Amino acid sequence: MRGILDLLRPDSLLLQQQIGSKKRALEVLSKALAGGLETTGSRTLLDLLTARERLGSTGLGGGVAIPHCRIPDETHSSAAVLTLTKGVDFDAVDGQPVDVFVALAVPSEAEDIHLQYLKELAEILDSPEHLKTLRTSRQPEPLLAALSQS
Repeated sequence: MRGILDLLRPDSLLLQQQIGSKKRALEVLSKALAGGLETTGSRTLLDLLTARERLGSTGLGGGVAIPHCRIPDETHSSAAVLTLTKGVDFDAVDGQPVDVFVALAVPSEAEDIHLQYLKELAEILDSPEHLKTLRTSRQPEPLLAALSQS
């Protein structure tokens, strides 16, 4: 099984963006996720991510959110990172704005893999050092290298 970091590509790391809303953040993440998938487009991903958010916010607190969804009729997984220069309201559990997003899209049948990816993300995002790296990185390649070294 590929780890979560193996799903990230330089073009799926959108760093220091200026976005003003939850909706726009999900739109940008949907496009980035679609780039790593074979058959699922950004509109479908946006619908799936939005539906998941309606079930309960994926805003974990501390300025971090993990929007994620399961994709029917897809065989690949995809991940994307979006960091913002200024956080947006994302209905996070602590009520604080979110400035670090790590999005994940996984085939519907891949329940075990989905849970493994979420566990890996929780471990990465629980590290103050990783969060600092995510928040300050301006280039995709050094960010990937820094996250891979842990």
